[in-house]
Amino acid sequence: MRDKDDLDANDEERVRSAMAAVYRSTWRKASGVTDPQSAPVPEPHFENLVAWVAGYFAPTFGRLQEGPVGHRWCAKWWDHPEAVLRLDALWTSWEIAMAAPGRDLSGWVRDHLNPNLAVLTAADGPFAACTSTKHTPTQPLPSDAPPAAWWPRREPWQPARPEGSDR
Repeated sequence: MRDKDDLDANDEERVRSAMAAVYRSTWRKASGVTDPQSAPVPEPHFENLVAWVAGYFAPTFGRLQEGPVGHRWCAKWWDHPEAVLRLDALWTSWEIAMAAPGRDLSGWVRDHLNPNLAVLTAADGPFAACTSTKHTPTQPLPSDAPPAAWWPRREPWQPARPEGSDR
């Protein structure tokens, strides 16, 4: 599991790089400019995932606290690897949507937020074992190492060779 303090490491640079690539491409198409390096690159609104969850996600979606409809949330979201993955994808895509000309937030809600929020807060989602008063860290799936002979001697896309053939 990632430590909460580790969530800050390199987050801003990764998002800044993704924003720059997408923004320059979108801005170039919208403005008709052919030189992608001439497009201005906006700064991220939040410096890292923790700041985005605390400053945007948690206040905006407060209705998702445990309730009669079965939504689940855990204040220690950072101790659930699947939640970190989904929230990181939401933050990155939100920053890109906010930076894009025309701010396509309806597209972000439809394509990113709704499907991830449904899984994040589902009764059988990453917070399924947590309640508003009890935190249960996510346990990894069991995974046994396969026997050495399990690995093929050829790449899957290569055709099988008759035994004894060196071609």
